[in-house]
Amino acid sequence: MFLFKVLQYKPHQVEKLMREGGGPIKDQIKSMGAKRLVIDSITSYGLLFKDEYQRRQNILEFFDLLHKWGCTSIIISELPPKVAEIKEGSVGFLTDAIISLYYTKEQQKSVRVHSCEILKMRGTEHTNKLLALGFEKDGLAIYPEVEVF
Repeated sequence: MFLFKVLQYKPHQVEKLMREGGGPIKDQIKSMGAKRLVIDSITSYGLLFKDEYQRRQNILEFFDLLHKWGCTSIIISELPPKVAEIKEGSVGFLTDAIISLYYTKEQQKSVRVHSCEILKMRGTEHTNKLLALGFEKDGLAIYPEVEVF
């Protein structure tokens, strides 16, 4: 049993997979019993489409397909966080949550800090604080008690 599997597709290949109902991606999700799917990045897929209407329509269809597969989908976007949340034409309106990751520099100490911010999360209460984030050997760790500058 795999903990995770990496599948690489170019944007035009994803478009073809969409026409086929998911093909090998859907097969892998079923054979692994995957509970989560990460897409990196939706931005490159969106570049395939000539106009805003086509882009939004195809991304909406893509999200519908992901929903049918029944696993939690984590979609990476290269848009700045506030743009992803509110810009007309962005994918933010389709998502249940937007979590932004940062790697900011504290000017006085010349130190960089990893942090995250929950901009949107439907159906649950969440903090509005900027949260310290660590990359540990067992995965990501969030430190809500640590104050981020």
